[in-house]
Amino acid sequence: MKKIVIAAVIATVIVAAVAAAYVILSNDEDSGIETSSDVRIPEGASTAVIYFTWSNHAGTIATSIGNITGDSPISLVPETAYPDTYDDTVQRAESEIGQRPAIEASSLSSALDAMHSADYIFLGYPIWYQNCPKVILTLIDEYNALYGDMSGRTIIPFCTSASSSPDAIYEPIRSESGATVANGFWCTSSHAGGGIDDDVASWLSGMGISA
Repeated sequence: MKKIVIAAVIATVIVAAVAAAYVILSNDEDSGIETSSDVRIPEGASTAVIYFTWSNHAGTIATSIGNITGDSPISLVPETAYPDTYDDTVQRAESEIGQRPAIEASSLSSALDAMHSADYIFLGYPIWYQNCPKVILTLIDEYNALYGDMSGRTIIPFCTSASSSPDAIYEPIRSESGATVANGFWCTSSHAGGGIDDDVASWLSGMGISA
């Protein structure tokens, strides 16, 4: 009986270790990157790449993703442009907490069409005040107003920040959208600016996507 119990415990530990190795591809904040592949994208599934960026770090990652998935990344353009300086942008972001800043019409239309046609949506943004920029929630609100909600779709975030990793910032997107929200890709802004293609390729490979 003891042998059976011990064998069962060992098997459980092995399964847990394999699962952990699958879900976390990298978790090294010292190197400025943290990635997870807790979804598998089946062959033939449709994808879209949509992002908002201020300093183009999220745009760099979006381009790397699109080069592998074959999608043309769609940039969310706010109706009122953000300031050029960091301090002024910080003040603007703080003032938008609790708001929904408008998105320029053609940018919004392209993003909504792509989202509605996709099974898996790569959604990129910088982390502001330990959360996604409110323009991301504007996008989700606009989608819900047209189509109800995003149930049946999967959102895969990719984020950048000066230092802090995403932790629980996916929750607002999860609660607002009704979609499945995977744990995605995070890196520091400096890492994104220093060459990201290999990291993105490794991350996507863990989800079953390769060039």
